[in-house]
Amino acid sequence: MNMTINPEVVKLETEANSLLTQSKQYAIKSGTDYENVSQELMKIKGVRKQVDAIFDPVISKAHETHKEALSSKKKLTDPLDTAERGFKQAMITYNNEQERIARAEQDRLRRIAQEQARIEREKLEKQAMKAIEQGKEEKAEVLIEKAEQVIAFTPIVEAETVKVSGVSSRKIWKARITNPQLVPAYIGGVELREISMGKLEKYINMTGGTVQIPGVEAYEDTIISARAR
Repeated sequence: MNMTINPEVVKLETEANSLLTQSKQYAIKSGTDYENVSQELMKIKGVRKQVDAIFDPVISKAHETHKEALSSKKKLTDPLDTAERGFKQAMITYNNEQERIARAEQDRLRRIAQEQARIEREKLEKQAMKAIEQGKEEKAEVLIEKAEQVIAFTPIVEAETVKVSGVSSRKIWKARITNPQLVPAYIGGVELREISMGKLEKYINMTGGTVQIPGVEAYEDTIISARAR
C-alpha cells in the first residue's frame, strides 16, 4: 500500500495537522472552552483509531516478515556463534597453559637463583668470620658488605605466544557479584546501581506519596485521558 497517495491517509494527515495547529493556539479561559478542548481531545482519539486501523496491519505484517528474516538468519548465525566460542575457548585454554608453564619455569629459576644467592652469602660470611679470626677486620667488613649486596637475580620467562595476522588477544578485568547488598550505589563518581523510575513511582503511588525516600521528592501530577469520539 502506497501510503503517500492514499486519499484516506492524506485526509487524516490534514486533520492531524489541523488539530496540532489548534493545540498550539488554544487557551482555556472558561468552562465552555474546557468543554470544547475536551471535544477536540476525544476527536484526537478518533483520528488515532483511524490511523491505527490503516497502519497497524501493515506494521504487523512487516513485523512478521522481520521476525521470519531474523529466524532464518539465526539458523545460520547460531552455529557460527557456537563455533566461534569453541575456537576462542580453545585458544584461551592454550594461552592459559603457556602462561602456566612460563610461571612454573620462572618459579623454578627463582628458587635456583635464591639458593645460589644463599650459598654465595654464606660463603662470604664464612670468609668474613675467618678474616675476623685472623684480625683482618677491614677485610671482614668488605666481605660482610658484599654478602649483604648479594641478591637473587631471576630471569623473566615469557609465555610462548603464537602471532597470527588478523587475530589478537588482550587481558581485561571482569566483575563477579558475590553479595548484591554490599555493592555501593556510587564509587569514584560512577553510578553502579541504576535507579528504576518505574519501581520507584509504583512504590510512591502505593503509599499515596507519604513515604520519605532520601534523595527523592514525591510530587503530584495530573493525567487526563479521553475516549474516542
